Amino acid sequence: MTAAIRPTASGASPSDRIRTRVAAAALVISVASRLIWVFAGPHNFNFVDLRVYYEAAHRVVAGGLYDFALTEYTPRQPLPFTYPPFAAIVFTPLHAVPFPVVALGWLILTVVLLYLVIAMSLAMLRAARGESPALRDVPRSTAMLWTAGVLWLDPVRTNLDYGQINVVLMALGVWAAFITVRYAPGGGARYAPGGGARYAPGGGARYAPGGGARYAPGGGARYAPGGGEGRWGGLRPAWSDGAAGALVGIAAGIKLTPAVGGLFLLARKRWWAAVASGVVFAATVGFGYVLLPAESRRYFTVLIGDTGPIGDPAKPDNQSLRGALSRFAGHDLGSGPAVLIAIGVAAVALLAAWWVCRRGDALIALVLAQSFGLFASPISWIHHWVWIVPTLVWLVHGASGATGGVHGASGATGGVHGASGATGVWARALAVAYAAYSYVGVHGWCAVLGWLHIDSGPVWALALCPNVVATVGLVALILAGAYARRGGTAVSPG
Repeated sequence: MTAAIRPTASGASPSDRIRTRVAAAALVISVASRLIWVFAGPHNFNFVDLRVYYEAAHRVVAGGLYDFALTEYTPRQPLPFTYPPFAAIVFTPLHAVPFPVVALGWLILTVVLLYLVIAMSLAMLRAARGESPALRDVPRSTAMLWTAGVLWLDPVRTNLDYGQINVVLMALGVWAAFITVRYAPGGGARYAPGGGARYAPGGGARYAPGGGARYAPGGGARYAPGGGEGRWGGLRPAWSDGAAGALVGIAAGIKLTPAVGGLFLLARKRWWAAVASGVVFAATVGFGYVLLPAESRRYFTVLIGDTGPIGDPAKPDNQSLRGALSRFAGHDLGSGPAVLIAIGVAAVALLAAWWVCRRGDALIALVLAQSFGLFASPISWIHHWVWIVPTLVWLVHGASGATGGVHGASGATGGVHGASGATGVWARALAVAYAAYSYVGVHGWCAVLGWLHIDSGPVWALALCPNVVATVGLVALILAGAYARRGGTAVSPG
């Protein structure tokens, strides 16, 4: 994987075909290894969270949706159903299928959605550089190699182990963001040429300017520069606003926390999409009240703020700010002043990072919004952090060109191409460190620390908050790159 995403050619060269075959083989081996893992061990087919969803589907008809807790596979940690009633309604068809079939289908669905998340992330980065964001233009080999690799990251691995829904919810959020980029309203140019883009002018290119070319810059061309989405994103809603908003609203209706995707829509000035997300979310709540009135009333008045049934917020599995600070303190800090101050500081830092790259790069805006949601939530288990996938994609493929938003000589997104090529080096170093930690996983590092007789204290607490450390590095990278670009200085890697 390289920092540049090369556009695909109409006819693949022999080297391209070989690369695609190697990538496909790597993906097949990775998926096959996961299947072997599932069937090899006596407890690897438990899919405990998927079994909770499966039982919840039954309880939609049988009743007692919030009165059961799965204990057969986790006797020390009973697992109740903790999502809104709408989620149980969505899961209802699962109960018509034997559980082994559901489990295998869930695993395959997760892999397919990971591939699509990566492809859409790469496509958004293409748009940020002034290239076509069509999925067909994203190199399949790159997306397949990424998919093969991320299957073994700690958050993705635990999603597959437990049969969790977080990859599905992430896919809905990334899809919504992709729609806002791919089908931006207004006459204008969101895919401005530049930086060697496929649609760049000059040299007799297929889409060179002049002569009424379909993709020529200016004059209202489909991918022409200028105008953008308009200051207010258009006075009338476009179909893409409804589609993107609906995806965010449905995801929030299933698990509440994806509602933070509304922040992304607001950050991109997609006002109608944000309104649509709220309307659709309200519709999911209303739908739940119509079909399951008693359960809906109980959930939204009693259970919504109860973290008791889902475990100790101070244990290493909780990667929210509350969890991280509680481990430093040695006990759960709840919603005390320290946690609230930390959330405020995180909000300011993430907002500052978004501000300097707000104009061109949709992917990092999405990552920053979702990171805030994960940090601010009282509970963000390891498997919630599947957003590590688009984060790594951005660090490897987009960081050196997305730390600014001013079109110019530095490239289509402003970036620091002219100011400092070292930003990309730092970004890839952060990506390698973040991925390396995640391949071992929080529980793996707990074991290492235990072997070293470190099971409490600040070193232990710091070592078990990788997402906090990585996000601090991400924000620092963006701000340093913006400073380097503004001051014309280089960010030296050494």
